[in-house]
Amino acid sequence: MSILPLKAPPENNLIKVKQERNKIEVQAYAGYRGAERPVSFCMNNKQFDIAEILSAWIEPGGERFFRVRAQQDGAVMTIYYDETVKEWFKC
Repeated sequence: MSILPLKAPPENNLIKVKQERNKIEVQAYAGYRGAERPVSFCMNNKQFDIAEILSAWIEPGGERFFRVRAQQDGAVMTIYYDETVKEWFKC
C-alpha cells in the first residue's frame, strides 16, 4: 500500500459531506493518533481492502479525509474519520 503525504483536498466540499454523514465500518492502522489510516472498510455488507491512499488531508474541524482506491474493483472513494465522535464516514 502506498501512502502519500497530507495535502490539500482536490476539491473542498465540506458542507455537502457534513450533511450526508454516511457511517461506515473501517479497520484502521492504529498509531500514535489512534485510528491513523484506513486499511479496509465495509460498505453495503461487502468488505473492501484499500489498495492505495491517493490523498489525505485534515479539515479545520479535525476530520481526517482519505481518498482511497479499493483493491477488489479499483473503485475510488473518499472516506473520513471524525475525531469528535470517533467514527468513520463515507462522503
